[in-house]
Amino acid sequence: MVVRGRELVSQASERLIRNELDHGVYMGDHERYHPSKFIQLASIDTLRSRSLRPPIDILVIDECHLTGSKSYLDFLADYPNAYILGVTATPYTKAPLTHIATKVVYPISHKELIEQGYLVPLRYFGPTTPDLKNVKTIGGEYNAKDLFIAMNQSRLVGDIVENYLKLGEDRPALCFAVNIEHSKSIVDQFIAAGIPAAHCDAETPDEIRKQTLENLRNGNIKIISNVGIFCTGVDIPFLSCLILARPTKSYILHIQQLGRGTRVEKGKKNCLVLDHAGNVMRHGFAEEEKDAALGGYGLRYKEKPPTIFTCEHCFAIIEKFPCFICEKPPSDKTLRKMLIEMKPGLLEEISKDEQFKNVNETQVQTEVFRLNQIRVSMGYKEGWVYHRLKNRFGKNVADKFFRKH
Repeated sequence: MVVRGRELVSQASERLIRNELDHGVYMGDHERYHPSKFIQLASIDTLRSRSLRPPIDILVIDECHLTGSKSYLDFLADYPNAYILGVTATPYTKAPLTHIATKVVYPISHKELIEQGYLVPLRYFGPTTPDLKNVKTIGGEYNAKDLFIAMNQSRLVGDIVENYLKLGEDRPALCFAVNIEHSKSIVDQFIAAGIPAAHCDAETPDEIRKQTLENLRNGNIKIISNVGIFCTGVDIPFLSCLILARPTKSYILHIQQLGRGTRVEKGKKNCLVLDHAGNVMRHGFAEEEKDAALGGYGLRYKEKPPTIFTCEHCFAIIEKFPCFICEKPPSDKTLRKMLIEMKPGLLEEISKDEQFKNVNETQVQTEVFRLNQIRVSMGYKEGWVYHRLKNRFGKNVADKFFRKH
């Protein structure tokens, strides 16, 4: 069984122990170093650095979407006849995965895991949408320097703290920041607001990381802001709030970040997602999984963003109105966006100059029918149709045809 990194080795070993599976760990300084055991657990980094090639009949690879790296390709080349089982929650690579697999197996979906109690649901909120128009894209991802400038504005950082106070319910939270300076500025703002917080990054020693997580678990701190170390390969079941402060174009990274909050813990009903990066609007909900593509998505692959909306009243990110949290209808601004994004043939956007040209009875009757379709699906009152007609055709037309309807 091959994983990436010492921390994942320890987690996998603990899981095997819980399931009473005797095994060895292919790491010389590990307490379970027993090369003769039938099941062996190893880090790809250890195998590569020590040029270890133990005998393998069945190879289980965790996070197998990473197997396109040179270290994995060199390692796999020495096992042309091994049976490979690749495991990942994010099989969405641009390059093909055909070098390790010929078939995709879906043992269970994200929704089923929630329904069966193995994961908790996420509740999404989008209180801030960052302006990224000046942020360049390099290699398919936002330029880090530009992103830091865009996201480290005092208004945005302060908004993160303010909205945690409004929406975070005093829950233990993990924040994903752009870089070290950004992360530390977020921590400083939390502390200034009287909320104990701490920063972690790749240079933070393992013992301090563990103690920081323990401080979050026991309530000594409320927030950990991190840069790139708690996105994957860490199990924090008590975590019940995520703060997204790093915009990303990577669907895999988006799903991995959301996954940190879905672990089950006694008394935990859900996890809040406070998205200040626009990632949910960009990539969608974790529960709506893409299909795996063994042939890869390709460098130019683009998927149409999901049609979802932010409730201006409570900031919940939802698929339809009325809002399932505050139960309020959409604002006129959101409503205009909804009408534009409706399926072709249902409604068309028109300009104000065209509103009163060539109005005829058939046109208005068709509009009444279409508006009523939306009203029924959204659960609106009949007066909503009247106001839509009034805005488009004027009061006289609305009075006449609404009464006739």
